Amino acid sequence: VEQKAGDAAKAGKEDPEVCTRLRLRACRDNLEGWATVQGTQGFAYLEPSSSHYIVAQRTELRPPTGGGAAAGGTAGPRWMEAGDVFEAKGAEEPPAPRMSCQVRAVKDAASGWLSWPCSGQPPLEAYQLPK
Repeated sequence: VEQKAGDAAKAGKEDPEVCTRLRLRACRDNLEGWATVQGTQGFAYLEPSSSHYIVAQRTELRPPTGGGAAAGGTAGPRWMEAGDVFEAKGAEEPPAPRMSCQVRAVKDAASGWLSWPCSGQPPLEAYQLPK
């Protein structure tokens, strides 16, 4: 079983003769075999990972904040299936608190939401409709 750096594997039982070898199953293709954890000169071939996870149930993979097709994401939702292995790259940055209000344009009745940072001034000014 040839593993590349960053590949995930599940550990099985230890080799009874040499404690630096483990029985592994590769998460990518389910191939099994023995792997050397540490060489005779002390070089570490395998390291435990705290950033690899296995999906327990089907879940939607959302694009990064502000993502989507325009930001290089996919046009539709991407799903991760139970058993898929992934590496966590970090927590999503929470968006800054924002104020928003629903608006409708007088000109063409287009509607939507205006949004601005809580720390800033609203991008609005009072307006009197002509009589």
